[in-house]
This record gives sequence, C-alpha cells and structure tokens, in this order.
Amino acid sequence: MKHIYIDGHTQSSISVDISLNDKELLLISMSKSEALEAAKFHKKIEKTPDGYILKHGDQPYNSLVIKDLNTINGIIKKYPYLGIYIEKKNRTMHKLIVAAIVVFVLSIFSIFAIYFWGLDWAAKKVAQQIPIEKEAELGKQFFEQYLSTAQVDQPQTQLVDSFFKSLHFNTPYAIKLVVVKSDVVNAFAIPGGYIVVNSAILNTIDQPAELAGLLAHELTHINKKHGTQNMVRELGATILITMFFGDYNESGSVLVRQIDNLKSLKYGRDMEQEADEIGLQQLDNHTGYSGFGMISLFEKLKKESKGDAPPEFLSTHPDMDNRIKNIQQKVKIYKKQKFSTEPSDSIFKLIKKI
Repeated sequence: MKHIYIDGHTQSSISVDISLNDKELLLISMSKSEALEAAKFHKKIEKTPDGYILKHGDQPYNSLVIKDLNTINGIIKKYPYLGIYIEKKNRTMHKLIVAAIVVFVLSIFSIFAIYFWGLDWAAKKVAQQIPIEKEAELGKQFFEQYLSTAQVDQPQTQLVDSFFKSLHFNTPYAIKLVVVKSDVVNAFAIPGGYIVVNSAILNTIDQPAELAGLLAHELTHINKKHGTQNMVRELGATILITMFFGDYNESGSVLVRQIDNLKSLKYGRDMEQEADEIGLQQLDNHTGYSGFGMISLFEKLKKESKGDAPPEFLSTHPDMDNRIKNIQQKVKIYKKQKFSTEPSDSIFKLIKKI
C-alpha cells in the first residue's frame, strides 16, 4: 500500500512504500530511496481523515502519512522503545473537559474567595472614604422611602428626639430620629444619621437607661458606618455576581433590597459587638447612665420572646447570650460618671405617659 511522505522544508509530497529495519524506516519511491532514523520519530501519531500522521525530526517536521492501521501497528511493534502511540479523539476531548472543569472550579473558588474574604475588607475601606455629606444624601433616600409606607408618631418622635439630645452623645452626624407606630419590637439605623424607633420597643422599655443604651447602640452603627459598609458590600456583590453570571436582580433594585436589609438589621457579628462596646463608651463618657441599661434591655427583649419566635430586634442579631455576657464583662471597667440624669429622666416619664 502506498503512503505519503511530506518534506518539511519544501512541503513537497511523494508517494512511497516503506520498509522497516532495526534502526531505520526506509522510504521507497520511483525516484529515490531515503532512510529515516527511527529514534527521531515523534511519539504521538495523529489520526486524520487522510490517514495516520507520523512526524519525524525537528522543525520543520517531516511527515509520513500512513494509510492503514496495520502498518502503524507494525511500526509500533517494531520500535517499542520509542513509546509511539495513536492520539485518540476521546483523549483530547477528555483533556478539554478536564481543563474546562478546572477553569470553572477555579472561577467559582475565586468568586467565593473574593466574596467571603475580600469583599468585607474592600467594603469597609470604601465606606470610610465616603464623605458624611454624601452618606447623608444617600441615607435620606432610604429614609424617605421607608417613611412613605410608615406612620410616624409625632408626639413620641419629639419626646424621643429630645431624650436623645439630652444625652449629648458624640457624633459628627446631624441625627434625624423618628418613632413609627408598629407592633414589631425593633429599632434600626439608616446610614447618614437616621434612626427609626418602633413604638412597640418603647412600650417594652421601662427604664431611661434602657432607652439610652438602645440609642447609643444605634448611633454607633451610624458613627462606624456599618450600614454604609453593608450597602457597599451589597453593591460589590451585585457587580461581582453579575460579572460572572449575568443580571440576577430582576425582581427589584439595590435600593429596595437595602431598605429591607436595614429594617432587618442584618449586621455581622463584629459590627454588633462593636456597636455594643462603643455604645457602652458613649454611655460612660456622656451620660449618667451605666451599661447595665443595655444589659437590662437585651435581657428584657429576650425574655419577651417566651420561647416563641423572638422579636425582630433579637432574631436578626447573632448570639444574644454571648453578647450579654460580653457587655457584662465590659461594663465592669467603667465607673458611673457624675452626670445629671434629671433632664433625661423627666423626658422619659413623658414618653411613658403617652
């Protein structure tokens, strides 16, 4: 059977017969005969529609197109020490599939690595660079959108706002505080200086120190830009996921989702601990109330759940027992300051009368 020999230098081809000896493969044609050193054959034989291609030498390769499988098997058997093999299509496909799987897994791992480890760090850095004025503008949008569906209790708002101002907390923000009529035991902070207190939590509180602790906690979320950090993180996650998987947010805007997140107080464990601890510092540095008011508030809210679904204020915060223990330890280092609580106490009595 005739085969084809292709000269790598000239790309000319001739029809040849072949003969094998121990160290050489002989090419026999009508015009000439040529010997190819067996040791210079490439190991891989490519299977093509034209035949089996066996390459020889260095670039530019000479090629021998073998027409039948029996001849190929004869070459493999004659020179077993060369390790010659036929490349199978399924092997190539297998390699492509494996490569695709590896790329996919690495991509997914990269997404999760950025999401779980890099995104929080980046969100915190970005949030710290956002000016208070810009943060307040953005927070105002959230605040107004929330109030569009809420019922504000104006008398209680005026009183609680007066109570807050009487505490003289330290903050660079112009705090806007409202009380809304709601049966949900909750309070939450909106970035830029907005605090929302539900009427139900005011009904639960019966000591001015508890209200002071609640407001100190919420103010710390604002001062430390926790809500802003969450927004930046949410936006970063949206961009990251969209880059890899396309638009996943067909059901609503980032703004709407963030209002829901802020209402739910879905802060992380570290943020909550920071809000507790720095809130205690605010109480100690600026009021006559001790941190025991914050402890009393959390214990009261926990007890109110009575084994059923806990109040929203608790259900969205992690490890309440651990947080209470941590506050109990921290409050020991503070000494009750000799600030007068009389103005705040008087306002609190009015809050409870309404």
